[in-house]
Amino acid sequence: MHWRAEVRGGLAAEHACHGLELIANKLASEQKGLHAAARRAPESPQNARASRILFLASDGSTPTAMRSRRPLACRLEIPGEALGEKLTGSAKMIRSVLVLDKKVAARALLALLPPG
Repeated sequence: MHWRAEVRGGLAAEHACHGLELIANKLASEQKGLHAAARRAPESPQNARASRILFLASDGSTPTAMRSRRPLACRLEIPGEALGEKLTGSAKMIRSVLVLDKKVAARALLALLPPG
């Protein structure tokens, strides 16, 4: 499947979100839970994994409040206007998309690979 279809589907199913403020809020909320889990079981491998993908437009910036170790950032070679057009079909600026679901994130990353 194509990257655009994967991310669009993730947005429609609320397995992804866009906008720096919403992304920062989601990550901050999740980080509270991760800190609690790390205190209960510091040896847990779950505490060290990246399970979120943050896609950034070429003219986007990384959220400065992002202290979570969970997201893996991936800068795309596409400006925010074009990214918004691809994801919404309209002239909407989107400079960042956070994929929250690990299956959607994996499929979106795989869709970026060249066929072969």
